[in-house]
Amino acid sequence: MSALRDLPFDIVELVPMPSVAPPELGRLREVPFRAGAYLPDELRRLRALFDADTSLAEMAEVLARPLHGLRSKICDLGWRRRSAQPWTDLDDGYVARHYGVAATADLAAALGRTPAAIYARAQVLGLTEGNPPPYTPWEDAEIRRCYAPDVAAPVAQIAALLGRTPSGIASRACDLGLRHPNKAPDWTDEEAARALALAETGVIYRLIAVQMAAEGFSKRSGTAIKRILHDLGYERGWGRPWLAEEEDALRAAYRDSRSLRVLALRLGRKPGSLSWKAKELDLTGTHKNRNGFRQGPDWRDDEIDYLRRNYRDMRAKLIAAALGRPLRAIYSKAHVLGLDAGYFREFSADERRAIEIARDHGLSIGDLAQALDRDVAVVSKQAIRLGLRFSQRTVAAPKTRLSSRHRWSLPEILALAA
Repeated sequence: MSALRDLPFDIVELVPMPSVAPPELGRLREVPFRAGAYLPDELRRLRALFDADTSLAEMAEVLARPLHGLRSKICDLGWRRRSAQPWTDLDDGYVARHYGVAATADLAAALGRTPAAIYARAQVLGLTEGNPPPYTPWEDAEIRRCYAPDVAAPVAQIAALLGRTPSGIASRACDLGLRHPNKAPDWTDEEAARALALAETGVIYRLIAVQMAAEGFSKRSGTAIKRILHDLGYERGWGRPWLAEEEDALRAAYRDSRSLRVLALRLGRKPGSLSWKAKELDLTGTHKNRNGFRQGPDWRDDEIDYLRRNYRDMRAKLIAAALGRPLRAIYSKAHVLGLDAGYFREFSADERRAIEIARDHGLSIGDLAQALDRDVAVVSKQAIRLGLRFSQRTVAAPKTRLSSRHRWSLPEILALAA
């Protein structure tokens, strides 16, 4: 100790700071706040069992997890393994029943194997379909006959006649150098120039196709117009620039309370484009009518006061019936007023005690939810968090209708414990 006291004061010993968590825990991370969340220790046990090539049924038994949930978790984690386990008759039967119907990745996850292993086993079992047979001269002759201008049979009909797929028929016809008579002719320079000129004026693709067909050009779809314009290097992106005349028309629509959908069709724009532009021009709320474009009567001051007084203690559908308004209008107005229904309030100590008493004395979840003035799903979830499962109790719940049973209150349930 004396030697340490003789050291100069400017000499400091540096020691490594201990880590916050042990190395085997890895980096600290947030755990989802729900009852069935996998904790880090449980994930390490699952990984150890997975690396040991343990079957899914044994994993579920060790971890006390349902089998389907364990499969989903392994699939979400992206774990795959090359199983060295021999194929059993049950495995082969499962592959034979579901191969070609379900996705191979789902089969691999269900059996705890890789998709490559499923493909290889299907080949061994003779489940893999071979390539389609080559086209015979008779089939080629039928395709040529059906593609003739005087016949012009649909491709789907030719496929049904020959027992082939429509894509296979189209591919074979292309190899034979055939062109279906119903297919639109190739684009001419005049037609492409006209489509480009109409697109630059702001007309939507579907209306360009209609107008060009009226002008005597080939009848095409809006998708074909978009494709040829893309090949010509024309891109609209997220919208064309707004003209001054269009902005004036939008202001006039808001000033006169006219429909925006009619204006959108006239300008060749989407309703969302008009909404964004109106927000940029600060036109929101400047309509001639108080309601703007909203349907329904105005909210009176007495209705707003009624909603403020009763929204937390009264069900929304009862408020809607009292005010003569739809349920969505009640929720929308409450959101605008910043009202809270109190559905997410914490459970008190008496309420948690009442859940345990109700479980021990044969009260149903519905009776308990009525007494606590909460939703049945909320009460059930809280009971599960407390480790109280109503499905595993020894005292059976009544089987009569909830409306015909006694309506319990919280003090009455607490009094049962005495």
